[in-house]
Amino acid sequence: MAQSNWKVGLPLTLVTIFMWATLPIALKGLLGHISPGTATWYRFAGAALLAGLYYGQARALNLRPLFSRILLPFTLLAVIGLLVNYLAYASGLNYITPGAAQMVIQLAPLLLLISSVLWLGESFPFANGVV
Repeated sequence: MAQSNWKVGLPLTLVTIFMWATLPIALKGLLGHISPGTATWYRFAGAALLAGLYYGQARALNLRPLFSRILLPFTLLAVIGLLVNYLAYASGLNYITPGAAQMVIQLAPLLLLISSVLWLGESFPFANGVV
């Protein structure tokens, strides 16, 4: 079992909260100068560069299986899904306020959870057992 270290976890959590809270505000201001597609491209390129540098340095990630014949369609589906999500979010900021966009994007994981339980028949573990 992994040991918890709140002195590391708390600052990381606070940085994450701050970044997620400022994202729609920053994007709304940025979209006055560049297109949603350009903003999304920079987000993807920056994430790929930082993740590539980190995992390349650590040599802890083997991505070859993701490009195998069996997993390639799922990899492409995941990339396209993220791309559509990011583009829709950035485009939606032209029509609603950053606060409303933040509320909508926070509902997405909850709706995914509910739909996976209801539509796909996934089990949902509770503290006292599995439903």
